[in-house]
Amino acid sequence: MHLKEKLANTALMSIVPSFWLLLTIAIYWETVSLNCQPNPVQVVCKISGETVPGETRVLEIPKAQLAGIDIIDRQRKGKHRIGLITIDKTEIPLTRNWSGDATVQLEGQIERIRTFIADPHLTTLNVSTHRRLPLFPLIMTGGILWFHGLWFKRVWLVSK
Repeated sequence: MHLKEKLANTALMSIVPSFWLLLTIAIYWETVSLNCQPNPVQVVCKISGETVPGETRVLEIPKAQLAGIDIIDRQRKGKHRIGLITIDKTEIPLTRNWSGDATVQLEGQIERIRTFIADPHLTTLNVSTHRRLPLFPLIMTGGILWFHGLWFKRVWLVSK
């Protein structure tokens, strides 16, 4: 096998683990925090989180501007995102990735957030997601790396 073929095989075989790693990060890395606290004038909700490594976002909105929470951006095959709805019908996505782990965790909190927004007497809310250890993707990543190690050995050391 010539050097050009070896380099082409190496580049081709690097695509799969790179794609798998990016997919795992997109599904499991994202965190979201919705923290509503009273301040001297009004209740302010601070939305923060980390969508990908190194990228954080922070947004503050008064509770009085919120009309509800709902599933937004429905995609085919049941994929969706969760977002806050303002009184002027603007959607504020809480999650970036469709049906990622943060979205799944927020689904269990929708009624709690909905109740908080609807009740003007409630002034404090703290909802946050966390990163969970993705056991299956870690096992798959190990298998993919093992397979690629064998493949690279075959391409670079065995074939002449």
